[in-house]
Amino acid sequence: AYRTQKIQLGQPGRDQDIEKFQTFIRDVGRLGIFCTKIDFHPGNTYTTKEIVTSRGYRVREFNLEDFHKSVEKQMFDRIYTAGDIWANYAYFIQAVLPVAEKADVRLGLHPDDPPTAASGMMNGVAKIFVDYDGIRRADELVGRSRHWGLTLCVGTWSEGGTQMGKDTFGMIEDFGGRGKIFAVHFRNVSAPLPVFHETFQDDGYMDMYQVMKALRQAKCTASLIPDHYPAIVNDPGHRIADTYSIAYM
Repeated sequence: AYRTQKIQLGQPGRDQDIEKFQTFIRDVGRLGIFCTKIDFHPGNTYTTKEIVTSRGYRVREFNLEDFHKSVEKQMFDRIYTAGDIWANYAYFIQAVLPVAEKADVRLGLHPDDPPTAASGMMNGVAKIFVDYDGIRRADELVGRSRHWGLTLCVGTWSEGGTQMGKDTFGMIEDFGGRGKIFAVHFRNVSAPLPVFHETFQDDGYMDMYQVMKALRQAKCTASLIPDHYPAIVNDPGHRIADTYSIAYM
């Protein structure tokens, strides 16, 4: 993973970091790799604690009340509004998308995880990819380019529940039907916000069989990635979790 807050926050040095990412895209293209993931949530708090589930595996939990009470802080030197982050994202995508098109590499945008849309802010930074409207705006920004699309994270979309504007199946029908889902993070969670924990695919509230069926019906050719394996005792390399998740898929 290549992380740079200079690009996402529009700070000095972002052009040099964009050049590094452009070089990465060209290298990926020379290797014949179909796509790479991008995201844009620099002020993110990903988890509030780890828990052990009723089945005995250890996973990430996010509790919105705990976040506001114990974790939330002013992360950077100032507030970054939605206008700021949208401007920085537009600057970035306009710089890298032509390079991706020439290299024949697709850019798969991952939604903000967790998709906390109620305040529009997290740690003093606006979150812009927390629902369908944000993703739709990003889609409109690039026009008809077939090299921009989604890393559809089923886990993140399930975390948002009814606040997302379109459910997972609506996203698959819309973007999958247009060939704009390049990768799928095929994971599940216990419930929608305000509190959720990650689960194995067969242990959450989302019916992952129906998700797989929808992907097939949309003739989606995306890579399917189990993503965020729960931690199992005596499985330090996640080999058991990996095998279990792929076998389930």
